[in-house]
Amino acid sequence: MLGTIALIVILIAGYLELSFWCLVPAAIINAFLGLHFPHGKAQFLQAQGQYWRTYFASLPLQALFTAAVFGVGYGASALIKNI
Repeated sequence: MLGTIALIVILIAGYLELSFWCLVPAAIINAFLGLHFPHGKAQFLQAQGQYWRTYFASLPLQALFTAAVFGVGYGASALIKNI
């Protein structure tokens, strides 16, 4: 649920053509949400001693996905304004 809300907010940010720098904190938040849901995932990683390794390994993937969703919103805004 929180991940879906975060993606909708990123899509709206792209549509409103906000600064590209808003993606940095959004990617960090998305990586955190992805690591903590489903419940028990973070506790399992902490028990294995791989929490931070997994968190930092997932950041580039989350950043790319966040940029793609932002780009869809930005592109939709550009198409609507040119029609």
